Amino acid sequence: MKRRFSAAFLFTELMKRKCKNKRGKMNPKSLLSLIYPGAFVLAFSPSVGFGAANTSAIPAVVLPSSSQPADIDQTITNSKVRAELGSKSKWSVRNTLTYQGGTMNTPLDEARPDYRSASLDTTNAVYFTGEVATKYGLMNGDSLNLGVGITVLKPFNRTIEEATSRNSNFNISTPFIEYNKAYKVGSVQMVSTGKFYYATEKNDVDVIGKFGVIRLSQTFLREIGTRLTGGLQFIADTNIYKNSDSVYLAEGSKSEIPRNNNIIGAFPYAEYAFNDRYAVRTVFGLFQFKNTLADYTYRQLEPYQSLGVGISLSRDFYLYPNLQFAPKDIRADRTNVGLTANINLF
Repeated sequence: MKRRFSAAFLFTELMKRKCKNKRGKMNPKSLLSLIYPGAFVLAFSPSVGFGAANTSAIPAVVLPSSSQPADIDQTITNSKVRAELGSKSKWSVRNTLTYQGGTMNTPLDEARPDYRSASLDTTNAVYFTGEVATKYGLMNGDSLNLGVGITVLKPFNRTIEEATSRNSNFNISTPFIEYNKAYKVGSVQMVSTGKFYYATEKNDVDVIGKFGVIRLSQTFLREIGTRLTGGLQFIADTNIYKNSDSVYLAEGSKSEIPRNNNIIGAFPYAEYAFNDRYAVRTVFGLFQFKNTLADYTYRQLEPYQSLGVGISLSRDFYLYPNLQFAPKDIRADRTNVGLTANINLF
């Protein structure tokens, strides 16, 4: 019967024979000459617990590779943020559609109260807005988006003649370019966004001389346990104008309309998931500030809060029906309804 010897056993016997001098004592020089090749043999010997026979003993470390794009769903696990980032396809169409309706009492009315205004009589027209963009997916969670904005005033309060007339309050404008980067640092999921809007709406261009808006945003979110998620989003908008403030002020009547210079805000939010489809979430607009041409001092806007239910119909179809109100004055006649839909095609 043949005896089998492991690499570790053979290496040990070799050391005993080769590392002794004529007097039978260990020779340091011979010992050192065998350490490096011996370590290589031992490292890949199944008998000592390393190498292919026991790969589970040492956790694998996988470094990002530009040739092997990471699965974005392993990086971002929140259903709403996934849908906001768009499809995982190389090319796709990313749609963000929002309806800002009336109050809880009259959700389909043509007017909605400005619940962030100090005046109880201030109202705005209900409206539908959307962004339709072509998305190009890059490596490891990066994407480039080119799109346009859509606005429809009073979408449910117009006759067919009004909807089809030249002054139908339907507007396709404000093209934009956007770059998103989704990644993870430790247990914190993050999304960094840079965006430029090019102003094309008549009032923006002809009245206040706007050229565009640069928006930078940073989102942080972290899972707390298995169902609760806490997050924080920072947004900073900088308006760019074609003429200087001094020229605008010298234009007389036009200068009566204030020009926003910068708007910054921090929006904490929380979400509790009942299951993979339904979640309740709330967003706090407590820390939002802006300055205008008339007053360069940053002033805080009236805080607001939204509360709604997130419905993940699929990975690329997410609905968020919600209520919007001022925490200081919670009343049904000053609580507005809204609906946001993220729909990704292809």
